[in-house]
Amino acid sequence: MWAGARRRRLGRRREGALAGSGRGARS
Repeated sequence: MWAGARRRRLGRRREGALAGSGRGARS
C-alpha cells in the first residue's frame, strides 16, 4: 500500500528496494 505512494514520490529510485524488501516486509 505505501509502496505505491512511495513509488510516485521517489519514482524508480527505491522501486527496486521497495519491491524487493519493502513490499514483502511491509505489504
